[in-house]
Amino acid sequence: MTDKKTSIKPRNPAARSPLMKKGGVHEKTKTSKRRSSKESVKGDLEDWRDDVKFERSVKNED
Repeated sequence: MTDKKTSIKPRNPAARSPLMKKGGVHEKTKTSKRRSSKESVKGDLEDWRDDVKFERSVKNED
């Protein structure tokens, strides 16, 4: 067999660009995080109110 020299493929300069380091996982914005936490607190409050109503109704039945 003959010796064939393999040529090394040059690297993609855009892939090694410092600007490409900004990429990565997309995260939620601060506003959406704050809104979701407010909604979860409101949901917990509604659950608590339902529990209090239930306890009062059981107490009144006795």
